[in-house]
Amino acid sequence: DTAESVRFLFCKTLQILSFYSPGPITILLDDVQWADPSSLLLITSLLESSKENKCVFFLFCIRDNEIQRSPNSPVFNWYQSTLKMPLKHITLANLNEEGVNSLVSDTLCLFPRLTRHLSQVLHHRALGNPFFVWQLLDTLQKEGYLYHSLRGTVKRWAWDMDKINSLRISDSVLALLMREMNKLPDDLKMG
Repeated sequence: DTAESVRFLFCKTLQILSFYSPGPITILLDDVQWADPSSLLLITSLLESSKENKCVFFLFCIRDNEIQRSPNSPVFNWYQSTLKMPLKHITLANLNEEGVNSLVSDTLCLFPRLTRHLSQVLHHRALGNPFFVWQLLDTLQKEGYLYHSLRGTVKRWAWDMDKINSLRISDSVLALLMREMNKLPDDLKMG
């Protein structure tokens, strides 16, 4: 059938590419929890055909909390089958306050002691989700709550904690993203 032919073609293409590649090949698949059954079959075929190939590195990003919500879904069954494969499963947790502070201080190029209070607020709002922390920083900068200040002869990031604390920022990543999407022009929203 056509789906089987496509899987065969992908596997052979990967085999040829890895044979002629001067270095390792990395395949990153993000948000696998949203994959349809045909895509999951393709992924499984690629994994199985590459078992002996040391030049191909697969990296799958999957939200296990989304999978656990639907224990009878094809993705859940696929995920359970990968547990039996010789794969390294790495679970990433949310960042603690120190991790958020490292992220913020690195992003703003400031010493961690200077960003600690801001980081505590962002950690509380984002619950340690690094993506949400980035989105919050971006929103604060775009709306002028995070700005460049000239102290002496040094330009550095500054903020007003009282204003940031009084902001009504959603505690939901989805609400923040929807707010950002609503700022897009209408022709982009319609896709």
